[in-house]
Amino acid sequence: DADGGVVRRFDGFREPNGLCLLPSDVATEVGYDVVVADTVHHQLRGIALATGEVSALAGDGTQWMQGDGTDRLSSPWDVAWWQDRVWVAMAGIHQLWTFDPRTGAVQVAAGTTNEGLLDGPAAEAWFAQTSGLAADGDRLWLADSETSSLRWVDADREVHTAIGSGLFDFG
Repeated sequence: DADGGVVRRFDGFREPNGLCLLPSDVATEVGYDVVVADTVHHQLRGIALATGEVSALAGDGTQWMQGDGTDRLSSPWDVAWWQDRVWVAMAGIHQLWTFDPRTGAVQVAAGTTNEGLLDGPAAEAWFAQTSGLAADGDRLWLADSETSSLRWVDADREVHTAIGSGLFDFG
């Protein structure tokens, strides 16, 4: 509250790093308001603010390994609402995924799992531990931690770099 007191506590998370408030019409349809990137649980979790109910939305709590498909997640670090989906910074495998709250479908949206800084078509781009997302109109901005870069995905699913030069080129 305004005085710094705890109004409500949501338990059961292990290092929640990002959250996304769903548009009200979507929240009404799916029954929860907020999507949380629960990094150490390798899950996306939903919170219904009216009741405090927390539910697992995607991921089975086991870290994704090569060949697992999209039933498992790998260190989801942040989430943002963009292009009618929740976009997920999948830091553990250097990709961006999407989650459709209406269907529960999770899929790879960008990145090859190669770690680095490579722009171009989303399916061919390389990322390096994406840890922050922010939607701004026709762009989804992202912070790639291990390349000290600020990048974006455009509406045509092309990846661009605003600043940053390469893997472990800090600055």
